[in-house]
Amino acid sequence: MLSALRPRPSAQKLAVIGDPIAHSLSPVLQNFLIRHFDLPFAYEALHIRPAELPNMMQRLRLGEFGGINVTLPHKQAVLSYLDGIDSTAKKIGAVNTIAAETTGIIGYNTDVLGLLRSFEAAGLAIAGKRLLVLGAGGAARAAILALLITRARQIVLCNRSPERAETAMMSFANYAGRDQLQTIAWPDRIVWMEKNMPDIIINTTSLGMHPHIDASPLPHHVFSQQMTVIDLVYNPLQTVFLQTARAAGAKTINGLGMLIYQGVAALELWSQQKLDIRSIYSNVEKELQRAQQQITSNEQPATSNQTA
Repeated sequence: MLSALRPRPSAQKLAVIGDPIAHSLSPVLQNFLIRHFDLPFAYEALHIRPAELPNMMQRLRLGEFGGINVTLPHKQAVLSYLDGIDSTAKKIGAVNTIAAETTGIIGYNTDVLGLLRSFEAAGLAIAGKRLLVLGAGGAARAAILALLITRARQIVLCNRSPERAETAMMSFANYAGRDQLQTIAWPDRIVWMEKNMPDIIINTTSLGMHPHIDASPLPHHVFSQQMTVIDLVYNPLQTVFLQTARAAGAKTINGLGMLIYQGVAALELWSQQKLDIRSIYSNVEKELQRAQQQITSNEQPATSNQTA
């Protein structure tokens, strides 16, 4: 058992941990928000390898940090170090935000709230719709939960590993209605789409992410102008997947909104206050786009933090 929490310092350090971490936009996002809202935090990126995770969690417990964001490969590994997790993280089975609280170090998952807020900002109605979700990792699980909350009529999960897709769906069986959840095999996805046109498609895989920008999880001929197509990839902002969907007349949404809103939700947890970013959203987007271009030009190769 790790030692008890010490009191937080008055000037709190925050961080994102991962392996690799050089590609992360979280420091740019969080420090922009910290400056705008005049919050008493400083945020940094820490390259923490799996063998270094126990020491990092002890540093958090001893009060060096007020909280951290967690990216791959640590989102599940941190669970054994926590004193508690919120209901959303428990349903997803992964944590992306940890707060040092009076009761201990508590894990949260803000991806679901990030998705819900990005749906709302885009004016996207989910209730009564049929959705195809590509991928079965943590982002896909967050998407499934967000879609259940917003009363999707049917959620169809498709992944290159059918066993992983089935496991993900079974995790939500108790929260879904009869026939609300379904899986299809990856090789069958195109034929399924031709027979069962979805209203909304969400790509949670890394297909199309830099540096493999020519890849797409679906061919151009399956899209239509009745669809909304969402790609959680944000590097590049306009993937081939989105470009071909837009060319067919579909409404398209990139992954920057989810990134921003999940980060805001994490900062709200640490600051214990509501942060309204509507007036600065476009400025946040521009800041992240500039940072992304710089990272892309310097990073050889860029590394994805999502898997199908």
